[in-house]
Amino acid sequence: METFEEQDKYVEHIFKDDAYFGDTLMFMDTANVGDVIRGYDRPPRYKNEEDYQNKTNPEVWYIEGVVLKKGMIGNRANGDFEGYTIQVTKQIWSNQDVTGETERKGTEIRFVRYERADDEINKKRFVDAGLSRVMKIDEETNKQKGETKCHS
Repeated sequence: METFEEQDKYVEHIFKDDAYFGDTLMFMDTANVGDVIRGYDRPPRYKNEEDYQNKTNPEVWYIEGVVLKKGMIGNRANGDFEGYTIQVTKQIWSNQDVTGETERKGTEIRFVRYERADDEINKKRFVDAGLSRVMKIDEETNKQKGETKCHS
């Protein structure tokens, strides 16, 4: 069993080194206020082995929108976290465009976390599909713009 001193050192280490206590979070430098971002809900999935091997036809879930604010988000449902507050302009669920199908149609405000607990685990799945969980989008071409800034 750990001694009190060992536990105290561990807790001190967690508070000092944990990303949620002041370090740079994985996607916090990806975009600025006014930029358009895409935030994936989960890694892409493939329906069969051939699609997986060829990295074609991934099934995706994401929201896209204009960044209104960056920083701490007080969210009653999910607790406080740091991320982007966005005005949703596009919403894709399982490859289906469901933009505007919510009760607020076109006025929906959503949140994209800078970092999630599963980001490191799912990083390879996004990279294999040529994606990043959070990416800046060029509105004219609707493509990923430049390098995705990712701190790991």
